[in-house]
Amino acid sequence: MHNNADDARAAAERPVTVTLTADDVAAAARSLHGLTYKGFGVLSGNATSSLLMDYKAEHPDVYWKLVETLFGGERPMMNTVKVEMGNDRNNSTGPNVATMRDRDEYPAVTREPGFQLAADARRFNPRLHVSILRWHAPTWVVTNDDVYRWYKNTILAAYREYGFMVDSVNPDVNERTADLAWVAGFSRRVQNDETGFEGNGPDDPNAGFASDEERDLFHRIRTITSDEEVTGTFGDELIASAEYMRHIDVAAYHYSVEDDAHGNFKRLADECDKEVWNSEAQATFSCSADRPNNTNDEGTDVTPHYAGTGIGGQNGPLEMGNTLIKGFVESRRTCALYQPAIGSFYENMEYSYKELISARDPWSGWIYYDAGCAVLEHFARFANLGWVGADDEGGARPIWRAIPQASGCEVGGNNPVNGARHGEPSYLTLASPDGGDLSVVIVNDSAYAKHYRVAVDAALAAAGKPLTVWVTKAAEQGEPYDANWLAKADVLQPARYSAASFAGTGVESIETIEETVGGPSGTVSGTMSGTMESVYASDVTLGAGTGRETVEYDVTVEPWSMVTATTLPGSEADGTAVAVGESASRLPRTAEGTRAPLDVDPDHGVLYEDDFRYEGVPDVRTFKGDELVSEPFLRSRGGDAGATPRYTTDTNGAFESVPDADRGRALRQQIDWTHAGNAWIEGDPRTAIGDMRWTNYRVSVDVLFEPYEGRAPYVLLGAREMAGGKFTTDICAYDVKLRADGVYLLRRFGDEKRRGHIVDLRMRAAAAMARPFEPGAGVWNTVSLEVAGDTVTFGVNGVDIATWRDDAPQSAGRVNLGTSFNHVRFSNLRVERIPGFAPYYDELIDDLHTVSWDDTATPRLRYAGEWLHETGKGMYDYNRTTSTALGKGASVSLEVEGSGVDVFGRSDGRALLDVTVDGEPWGAGPLRANATDGALRCHARVQGLAPGRHEVTIALANDAAWQVDAFGVLHG
Repeated sequence: MHNNADDARAAAERPVTVTLTADDVAAAARSLHGLTYKGFGVLSGNATSSLLMDYKAEHPDVYWKLVETLFGGERPMMNTVKVEMGNDRNNSTGPNVATMRDRDEYPAVTREPGFQLAADARRFNPRLHVSILRWHAPTWVVTNDDVYRWYKNTILAAYREYGFMVDSVNPDVNERTADLAWVAGFSRRVQNDETGFEGNGPDDPNAGFASDEERDLFHRIRTITSDEEVTGTFGDELIASAEYMRHIDVAAYHYSVEDDAHGNFKRLADECDKEVWNSEAQATFSCSADRPNNTNDEGTDVTPHYAGTGIGGQNGPLEMGNTLIKGFVESRRTCALYQPAIGSFYENMEYSYKELISARDPWSGWIYYDAGCAVLEHFARFANLGWVGADDEGGARPIWRAIPQASGCEVGGNNPVNGARHGEPSYLTLASPDGGDLSVVIVNDSAYAKHYRVAVDAALAAAGKPLTVWVTKAAEQGEPYDANWLAKADVLQPARYSAASFAGTGVESIETIEETVGGPSGTVSGTMSGTMESVYASDVTLGAGTGRETVEYDVTVEPWSMVTATTLPGSEADGTAVAVGESASRLPRTAEGTRAPLDVDPDHGVLYEDDFRYEGVPDVRTFKGDELVSEPFLRSRGGDAGATPRYTTDTNGAFESVPDADRGRALRQQIDWTHAGNAWIEGDPRTAIGDMRWTNYRVSVDVLFEPYEGRAPYVLLGAREMAGGKFTTDICAYDVKLRADGVYLLRRFGDEKRRGHIVDLRMRAAAAMARPFEPGAGVWNTVSLEVAGDTVTFGVNGVDIATWRDDAPQSAGRVNLGTSFNHVRFSNLRVERIPGFAPYYDELIDDLHTVSWDDTATPRLRYAGEWLHETGKGMYDYNRTTSTALGKGASVSLEVEGSGVDVFGRSDGRALLDVTVDGEPWGAGPLRANATDGALRCHARVQGLAPGRHEVTIALANDAAWQVDAFGVLHG
């Protein structure tokens, strides 16, 4: 009987031949730009680096390890930092800080974390490349002359502050259609500029070029076009113009891997020797440590087959690898910059969970490196990547080329590149320009084993060298989550040579080779450790019809894995040997249970406090020029012009610590209507502060309105903010908006629940014999908001003003401060515990965290019955995963050390849940899940347990839909 599944498997497992010829290597070696594989980089922008400098200040060991992991070593994982410039308005997650808010302001480059990251990266890689691009511009930037002044003064200020010159610039607007005339004109200005820094009059000491070296380095800056978010639309126009070709150095666009209809981007690389970049690339979605616990459809049949996809599947690390490969095969992309590579902003905001590294808790120093980093190691660890003339050390470190004829990708899809479920081939070959070494990267994002035969021209010096095979795949049971990330799988020795192949190798006969590999059969000596079996062999054949002898290696790539087969030695750069079965990844491992909540003073009930003065905070060390320099905390983050405060992620506007006559320093919202330029996502100024796991607390802050004209400005104090939407003006579960004239609104997710006026504030104060609210400008008042269980209370100057009870409360989240587009000051922020209530979750457990990261045999969440555990979900689903019960009786159990469990997930309010605690029924019957309007929203609460260890089981008691996203374990 004919079996379609067997046919599909046979087709998927049909061998793929990769042929590397000496002619193709020689042709690629003549390319100095188009085929040189540059590598990878960090894009810092959109507020995604907002917490990074807090890591540096409070956990310098963690921060410097991060910088070294990304940029250090003989063959670094990354070699580029791209900094987006902006105007303090939102351009996705949050704003890019404006270096020059006014035309005559000296550029405040120290308040832009991207510049500081680039400076620090040079400690480990002096050859680091720095690129800049703009989103929206400050309001004073109107003409191209203004754009040029803004760019030039910022570039020169960064050089004078940190000692590096920007290498490349796109002077155009991010993700807009290319203006090639302007880009070429910008290039001409840079090359011919003799004015230097444009100062404020003839006596400005900053004016001009500070040195001949500064001038020369500035003149070398290269230009980029166009950073469109689709396949580049400028290919025809660029190739048709000799003027544009002369002045534009790099063709770049985002996300899409495709060439245009005329094949212009392959032409630019192959014929014109131009660089083509993926200048904003997409990393992994969700957390690869938990990804193998999915039951995604593996795609092996017409009907869904929910067997799981290991570390693969849509938006996973293998898809990321396929995107790199297809990007080169289809459009010659040889550089990929990830936005964000480092997710150092508060989670669940716009474009969350799409990073390579998560660094969201600077108070604890917690950090997680995803398998996407291991994907980049598969390329970067086994080739010399970079730019000829900049990274090749005068020829001592030759830059490897990507070889088009020895690379291929049949995986379907563009963004995402996810059409790999039938074993579509995907491979990229990198070779040294002299042909002495090679590496082949192969990705298998399918449930089928894939077989590759790598045929190496015997005329190449690489032919006949042992191939070391490195694999990345999911951990086996009982191993840490990353045990098989960049693990050494085997070493392939050539099995047979013809006589002509021995020339210059020192090998005298076939017998010599046979002795090396353990016998004339060609069997590879040694096997993979543990349960892994050697699936590698090699031989030498005469290439059919080519007249060339080839050394051939057979490589079988396991399902849901990727490999690199390389002639480079199977050891670390220092010569330390790596045994078969061991991981050579340099990524630090994140231990289970190390993500401590923010709780600065438990003995006095203070979760967090900040006066924004930072007196006594230790100095911070920054790499400037060629040395580490210590500088005061505030100076390192912007100084008196406006310093980035601790633990804040702005989503619109600019909240900075500034000098204050009354308080020494205060937090000030810096952007008024005059400076409120264009935004991608409109909204009023907001900043988030603190731990998303905070549950019950009282937050208070002193506020002062600066002088204003017209309508009274407002201040906002928010609580229990877990984000979950792009419009952050109304993102808090609960907030109070208080105007300078005394009008207030108490709100739930932007919906008014209580309203009052100045007379109400005065009456409440009089009844309490307390100081009333003082309206207008120039006066400090204290505003407070308390969230305790289902009750919200707003207060002013120590007096409770309004209370509201929520029948379906959102149970946790951060603090927010906000304003209208006016100058408002804050001081003495304080977040306190409430007696009798749990202050936070000890853990917020993702629904896919079913086993420990330390040991995958140790359970964390135990599901019973039928469930669908999916990755690749939306950006506001926690870690982009969900678990859906498929019928009545489906249950989930977890052991907790605490006083209760809150359940998060989308809910229509129809699910009935049976709850047992320590084997006994809990509550007075089934618990009805609350209806929610988002993913990370609480729909069920199991609270009031005696503090201690409990086993909690929650089961679906009816046939309604029930989806879970996360579980909060209440402290107790």
